[in-house]
Amino acid sequence: MAAAAEEEPCCCISHAFDRAARHDPARLSVVHAAPAAAAADDGERRFTCGDLLSAVSSLSRRIAAALPLPVPDLRRDDGSPGACVPAFRFVFPCILPPVPLSPTLNSETLGCSDRHGGSAGATPRVVGVYASPSVEYIAAVLAVLRLGEAFLPLDPSWPDERVQSAVSASNAALVVSSGGSRAEAVFKSSSCPVLRLDGDIRQWSGVGGDGIGGEELPWPCERETPREFCYVMFTSGSTGRPKGVCGTEKGLLNRFLWMQIRNPLCSDDVLLFKTSVSFVDHLQEFLSAVLTSTTLIIPPNDWRANPATLANFIMAYRISRVTLVPSLMEIVLPSLEKNLSCGYNSLKIIVFSGEILSLGLWKRVHEILPESTIINLYGTTEVSGDCTFFDSKDLTAILEREELTSVPIGFPIANCEVFLVTNDGIADEGEICVSGACLFNGYLAELSRNHVECSKSSTYYRTGDYARRLKTGELIFLGRKDRIVKIYGQRFSLEEVESTLMEHPDVSNAAVTFQSKGSQDYKAYLVFKSKDEIVKDSPQYIKVSSSHDIIRSVRSWLIKKVPPAMTPNLFLPMKSLPLTSSGKVDYVKLSSLECPLEPREIQFGSAPVNPYLQVIKKAFCDALLVDEVSEFDDFFTLGGNSISAAHAAHKLEIDMRLLYIFPTPSKLLHALVVEHSSSVSPIDEPDPKKGLNVSASIQGSF
Repeated sequence: MAAAAEEEPCCCISHAFDRAARHDPARLSVVHAAPAAAAADDGERRFTCGDLLSAVSSLSRRIAAALPLPVPDLRRDDGSPGACVPAFRFVFPCILPPVPLSPTLNSETLGCSDRHGGSAGATPRVVGVYASPSVEYIAAVLAVLRLGEAFLPLDPSWPDERVQSAVSASNAALVVSSGGSRAEAVFKSSSCPVLRLDGDIRQWSGVGGDGIGGEELPWPCERETPREFCYVMFTSGSTGRPKGVCGTEKGLLNRFLWMQIRNPLCSDDVLLFKTSVSFVDHLQEFLSAVLTSTTLIIPPNDWRANPATLANFIMAYRISRVTLVPSLMEIVLPSLEKNLSCGYNSLKIIVFSGEILSLGLWKRVHEILPESTIINLYGTTEVSGDCTFFDSKDLTAILEREELTSVPIGFPIANCEVFLVTNDGIADEGEICVSGACLFNGYLAELSRNHVECSKSSTYYRTGDYARRLKTGELIFLGRKDRIVKIYGQRFSLEEVESTLMEHPDVSNAAVTFQSKGSQDYKAYLVFKSKDEIVKDSPQYIKVSSSHDIIRSVRSWLIKKVPPAMTPNLFLPMKSLPLTSSGKVDYVKLSSLECPLEPREIQFGSAPVNPYLQVIKKAFCDALLVDEVSEFDDFFTLGGNSISAAHAAHKLEIDMRLLYIFPTPSKLLHALVVEHSSSVSPIDEPDPKKGLNVSASIQGSF
């Protein structure tokens, strides 16, 4: 496949997939893995390349029939059609010399016209795809691309409001859904039509034609006017509202072909598709497989409840290449090491992306998996996911000359230019700026009911990230100077969280701080509309116990608005927020404040040990990796986060969002047992291995 990629120009994803699938239609393409507790062949779903090709062909017809008629492009004054898409030829990566800076392409103004000459393209219709990582999701995305339209990943783990907001903001013409009954509830009040995917994908070929044909549909690359973008992904914005990033097919192909030439996939490779569809990294996870007919393994959706089990799937299915954020590897590595002590290491390549890769983690991975190639990637949603790379085989030599605390992000990938900029121009330390084939085509801006376009183009994108160039030429990431942060690979703006918090009817002001020093310290400071008593000897804070109910209300309200990773670990009520001399929130002073400990609740008498409370405390200890917790300890104050919360919720067999509302063992016990005593008898002692098993009784509360 690597040789074919070099010899034959890759004109579009649809042609590349069609050629790969037809080359060996009987080859195993996608495997939905069985749960970790089941046997490998018990509960698996297997699909061949021919199955997937047939499903894409028939689904593209169904989507075409369900889409409303296209709206003419009214922006063109001369009426001249755009040029045909040229065949995309790959250029092997090289270190490009600095170039004179042209007008900036920053995160607020970026365009949709062709950066390499020619007329502006056509604005595609946006089709939402509401599904978790699955063969149905893959087929839906490929079908939308086949039609020449743009797909919008809609993550079922998002709060319903966020899904509905993305559909509305993108002016989606249609939503393709495999979400079952939950999807019906999410889109019940939406004016956007929904095409529901039912049954096995092998049954779809009966709808819309012969399945493996589809020659009557024009290929995207053969249209008179090429589409300006082929997908939309929402990323957090400093304005307090998510922004829709318009990604290009050229960017996706460039990233795929660069990796395919540098580290080509072989016939015996096995890949893993586990990243949530809300992260741009998921695109290369499945595209690299379907464009090379490499077998793709999809773990059960509940693996996130206990991320350490991912090691079991890597071993059981002999995964040869995997992409992980460093924080996930921290959780997976102990189980991986244990499994490898009596087995074979199948991992040829480990790709890190989404977060800073610390030297400590790299050393541990290198010691446990010495034969694996470790690659560190850097990028953003706006640059097709990745724009620089570093192969850690060179790290030992660099460490002999440089003092580093993290692994470098390296050099630009093919067809990309990356340079560092200061107020004085290009330098060896400054803001990372990117240009080339990887660039996105702008942010969605709704102009009318049926029309979306982007602002005028320029030549390079200012990422907002800062880096330094090492003596050997590699870049090393330094951080940001704005309030964009990354938690477990998810990039978002603290301003968006603050803006959302201030929409709560009881909140008059809010500020959020984030610090990452070993453990992540993520706090929200709230000023309530109702005045309250001040804590003695701590004039900054209002009395915690009296504001407890409001905090619980705010926390439970927020988790219905934003993804779990965006929910602060700790909520602190305040009389007012400290301000700078210019009248802005003083975040430095906020971060330095010492948090008053939550007053412990009064215990009446010496009550006997509650077996349910012991189960909750044990689950907290296991998730937080601590020896002991009290019944009044706050899960998030002790260092809990969205990943450890998922782990504890999995142990207790409850909805994870309950932990955000009832973060102490005593409150969680009261919510589960006292308020729902009809479903759990306090006389029956629970089995700690089975958790509380009361999840069915609380589903109605959400």
